[in-house]
Amino acid sequence: MHGWVRIQRKITEWEWYKVPEMAHLFMHLIIRANHEDGKWQGIEIKRGQLITGRKKLHFETGISEQSIRTYLKRLERSGEIIIEPTIKNSLITICKYGHYQKRKSEINQQSNQQLTNNQPTINQQLTTNKNENNKVNNKEKKYSSEILNFYNEIVGLFPERAQPKNKSQKNTWLETLSKLQTIEKYSLPELKKIIKSTRKNSFWAKNFLSANKLRNKNKEGVMWVHVFAEIAKNEAIGFKIKENEMQEIIKDPNRFKF
Repeated sequence: MHGWVRIQRKITEWEWYKVPEMAHLFMHLIIRANHEDGKWQGIEIKRGQLITGRKKLHFETGISEQSIRTYLKRLERSGEIIIEPTIKNSLITICKYGHYQKRKSEINQQSNQQLTNNQPTINQQLTTNKNENNKVNNKEKKYSSEILNFYNEIVGLFPERAQPKNKSQKNTWLETLSKLQTIEKYSLPELKKIIKSTRKNSFWAKNFLSANKLRNKNKEGVMWVHVFAEIAKNEAIGFKIKENEMQEIIKDPNRFKF
C-alpha cells in the first residue's frame, strides 16, 4: 500500500486519543480506506470506505476481536464512522475522510499554485488575471460536484410533489446540504443515512418533505437534523420509538441517548 494520509496536531484533543488501542484502530481504518471510488466482489466501495471484519482487523492490528467490537461501536456512536453490514463482513465509512486524505486534484492544485508563485513578475500578473476569471466562474458554479451529486442521490427519497420544481428551489436545497456539511459537520454518507431512515419512519414520512427542514429548529430550539440523527441512531440498534414518545424526543434529542 502506497501514499500517505495527513493527521492534524489537534488530534491530541480527540476524545479517544488517550485510549491507545482505539486510536490505533481508527488510524488503521483511515489508512486502509479507499482513497478513490471502486468495487470489490461486486460491492461499490466509495472514497473513505472499506470492507472488513473483526477477524481481519484482529489479524492486521493485533487488537483482540472483543476489543475491536467495543471500539467500533464507540467510534460509530461518537460519529467517527458508519457501519453497514454486508453478507460476510461490514462496510465501514470514515465520516470525515476528507480531513485525512486530500484528493489528487487538490494536491495538483496546491503544487501548481507553488509553481505559479515562483514565476517571474509578468507571468505572475497573467496568472493573477486568470485566477480572477476563475473566481468569477466559481461564483457561477457555487456548489461543488460532491454536493450536486449528493443532491441527485437524495432528492428521489422524497415524493415527487415535494421535490424542487425550479432552479431557485433546488439552490435552496443545495445551500442547506452544503451548510449541513460545512457548518454542522455532518458527512454526506451520514446525512444520507439520516435522511433515508427518517423518510422510512411512518410518522416523518408525512412530515419530513423537504431537505430544508433539516436546518430548521423545533419549538425547543433544537435543529431537526440533530433530532433525526438521534432517532436514526436508536432505531438502528433496534430501539423502536412509540408514537407517544415521539414528542419527547422532538423536544430533547438526547432523551434516548445511550
